Amino acid sequence: FFSSCITMLGCIFLIALPRATATNDPTVVDYITLTCMIVYFLLAVVEAKFFTYPHVKKELANKKAHLGKALFVILKPYFWPDATATSALLNRTRAILTWVCVGASKACSLASPIFLGRASTALAIFDYKECARNAVIYGVIQFC
Repeated sequence: FFSSCITMLGCIFLIALPRATATNDPTVVDYITLTCMIVYFLLAVVEAKFFTYPHVKKELANKKAHLGKALFVILKPYFWPDATATSALLNRTRAILTWVCVGASKACSLASPIFLGRASTALAIFDYKECARNAVIYGVIQFC
């Protein structure tokens, strides 16, 4: 409800406020967007007024708390395989390396935009050597 209200008010302010130049007057697309936002806001008001969330029973809330433990018990062999006669060490090493790769992938996906930003900043100040270095690091991290 509140997000639709804020979005609708933002559209109204963008259309109502005067522009710096005369060529940026509101277009038909702006008015269509505003109309869609007003309809969205009115639907949110109707939904908030007439449709309520169902009440959760206390018994179901307790079952949800036990679901996490049950899920962990079911998925435990995938995180830490059982010890067998021949392959316990190999399977556990594979499981650990899988999670190491998942963590490294997450770290690379978080770090790669930093190097892209550094490359674009270096390009803006005409430091081509630094730009190339950061672009190569970005490419290696992002695509390997």
